[in-house]
Amino acid sequence: MGPWSGDHPGPGSEAPRDAAASGLIEAFCLRHDVRVLTVFGSACRGDDRARDLDVGVLTERGVSFDAVVAIGDLVELTGTDAVDLAQTDPMRRLNLRLLSS
Repeated sequence: MGPWSGDHPGPGSEAPRDAAASGLIEAFCLRHDVRVLTVFGSACRGDDRARDLDVGVLTERGVSFDAVVAIGDLVELTGTDAVDLAQTDPMRRLNLRLLSS
């Protein structure tokens, strides 16, 4: 049995799109001080073999971000019980580029 069981749809299901269309994703972003949310990976491409939902977030500067609570909320919103969450830091990436020049 894969990570999807019972009533939980796979990551390629319509649940993430439905959550976005209904405003639930916007409410999630407001609650967690997320400036940018993106879905990426195999589920985003519509791969039927996708095993998880990959989500990246960029939060407001200087705000404490509770990834465990955020993942729980994403599981509830999407109906998917396998969510990978990546918190991005554009300044760190910029610094790495500058250092490698």
